[in-house]
Amino acid sequence: TIPGNGTTYPVQPGQSVVIADVAIDHRVDNANSFDLSKADFEWYDNNKLDVDVPEVANMIKSFSYSASIWTPHNRGFNSYVIFRPESGMEAFLEANRVERVTASGTVVYRYQIADQYILDAVELGTPTDFKSKALSAALDLGYTHSGDGDDARYGKCVRRKVLLNQNGRVVYQDTNNSEVDFLPTVDPQPKQFN
Repeated sequence: TIPGNGTTYPVQPGQSVVIADVAIDHRVDNANSFDLSKADFEWYDNNKLDVDVPEVANMIKSFSYSASIWTPHNRGFNSYVIFRPESGMEAFLEANRVERVTASGTVVYRYQIADQYILDAVELGTPTDFKSKALSAALDLGYTHSGDGDDARYGKCVRRKVLLNQNGRVVYQDTNNSEVDFLPTVDPQPKQFN
C-alpha cells in the first residue's frame, strides 16, 4: 500500500508514480539498466537480502507469499491489480484469507479480492506458456507479456499505450483488455509519457 491517508501522495490525471524494488541508480553496476534513485516509492521486505534506500518512502507491506524477499517475475507470470478494500487493510485481510494445501502438503495462505474492489488490473503471461486467465474477463479480457523465450525478456517491460495527449496531459488507453491496451516487450521509460 502507498503510505499516507489516500490523499497524501496524489497522482494527477496523466501522471504516474515509479515504484522500485531497490531505488538506486542501477546503471552503476549495469550500463544497460536504469536509474531508479528518483523513484517515488520502494517496497522493502525487512530481510538481510533486501536493501532499504532511506531517501525513498517505503510502501506498507501487508502480505507476501515469499518468506524472504519479493520481486516481480522477470517473464511476467504474475498478474497485478490495484484495489481499494471496502474497509481497512487489516479487516480486509481477516475477512478474505483463504487456506490452501500445496501438492507437498504445505499449508499456504492467499487472499481473494472481489472484482468490485479492483480499480484496474493487468493479466500477464508469456505466449508460449499461457494456459488460462487468473483474472475475470470483466477486469481484463486479454493479457500482455514481456518477452517470450530466455533472452527476449531482459531489459523489457509492458507499457500502457497512450491514447492521446491533450495539451500536455497524457490519456492512457484503457479498454480493460491488456492485449490492446499495452505495448508488449518494449524498453522501459520511467516517467516518460509517450
